Amino acid sequence: MDIKGVFNDFYLLLSGKRQTGLLELMEKHKEDPLFFLLLDNLDAVPDEKVMDAMQEAYGFYKEQAQAENGMEELYAKAEGYARKWYNLWCRQLIVALVSVLDREREAAAVSTEKEETEAFSGKVGKAA
Repeated sequence: MDIKGVFNDFYLLLSGKRQTGLLELMEKHKEDPLFFLLLDNLDAVPDEKVMDAMQEAYGFYKEQAQAENGMEELYAKAEGYARKWYNLWCRQLIVALVSVLDREREAAAVSTEKEETEAFSGKVGKAA
């Protein structure tokens, strides 16, 4: 999932800085449920706060994608965001981002485990 692309396109749509229509973006992101989640319940956020909430949510995702902390710390930071931006749209967004981060971490762990197994198998094969 292209989180950065989804956030960039949504930001440009809301800000009016690019003349891309909603239907075009819906077609572009038809495989990205996050884009459609951003459209859902948007009216729950005061107009002047949408961009701030969205930028902070993307900052949360970017920071946590690079962090090597455990899930408990991730959940604690997500709860902090949800408390600050106490509305349905923000809560849905942060839950979706935590889910994406969880899947990304699981995929990275499986990939690392596979690489270690292959490296070990190669060493064992050479030793025999």
